[in-house]
Amino acid sequence: MSALTRILSGLVLAGALSVPTFAATGPQQGDSLPNGSMLIIWPDGTMARVHIIDSSTAESAMQQATQATHPTMVIVENGHAYLVPDRQMANGKMMSDDMSDSANPNVAADTQSQGAQPQGTTKQ
Repeated sequence: MSALTRILSGLVLAGALSVPTFAATGPQQGDSLPNGSMLIIWPDGTMARVHIIDSSTAESAMQQATQATHPTMVIVENGHAYLVPDRQMANGKMMSDDMSDSANPNVAADTQSQGAQPQGTTKQ
């Protein structure tokens, strides 16, 4: 996977995670990424939250970007990361609410970006 593909994937996911409707899916809102931030997720599920320092490259990457219109989950299974659109199930609950323990107050610390920082990236 090329660096540009990773950046684009991170931008798409960052947009998906910052969609306001995500907050409506459960009691825990999660972290918000400010403008100029990027969330990078590698295929093995490793994550890094970084600050964009090269706006011209970011502008170039955004020309091929797709704006997130729905909440998106990242599920890591067997060492691979998968992007899954969140959706309302037949029972009326959002899939992310039904399959997570976000109602548990002790989970908040586990939901912070604590992944390793591969390839020289740093968490902000």
